[in-house]
Amino acid sequence: MAIDLRRSRRGALAGAAAAGVWAIQQPLDIRVFGVPYDDTELLGKFVTRSRAWRPVGIGIHLAFGAAVGAAYAAVARD
Repeated sequence: MAIDLRRSRRGALAGAAAAGVWAIQQPLDIRVFGVPYDDTELLGKFVTRSRAWRPVGIGIHLAFGAAVGAAYAAVARD
């Protein structure tokens, strides 16, 4: 099975975009549902406890979204 790099790149872009939308809307989920769980905070504070945890967490979240999107695009069937 050959991997189509163009398709994988598109999947990575879609995955990163989806992760970005999720990160943007997550504060609304926290307010609406009262659950104090934040993906970007969890990821960022796993790496650093400094004030840089938010951009670090967002970067990790976007990278993970891109990786999952690329992997899905590589194995999904038309």
